[in-house]
Amino acid sequence: MKRDQNILEVKYSLPYSDIDSLTDDERKRYTDIKDPLVFSHTLTDQIGGQLKAGFHLVDFFEDTWSGKEIEDQYFSSFIATKAMKP
Repeated sequence: MKRDQNILEVKYSLPYSDIDSLTDDERKRYTDIKDPLVFSHTLTDQIGGQLKAGFHLVDFFEDTWSGKEIEDQYFSSFIATKAMKP
């Protein structure tokens, strides 16, 4: 596997969904061991959706896999927002 060789290979674009992108057999490998399915969204969908719903963004945080994964060298894999409805 390329990940084991410390090679980052981008295969899918955003937004992403295991339901739409994986075959039934590929998804079954995850669900059989009760691993969660993965969904990702664009920042426009996440942050823009909150703003369009009338929320005010009051804080924002990015996070990685604690620097242990190859993608941590290139981007933060996770974000969290704090939004409040006025």
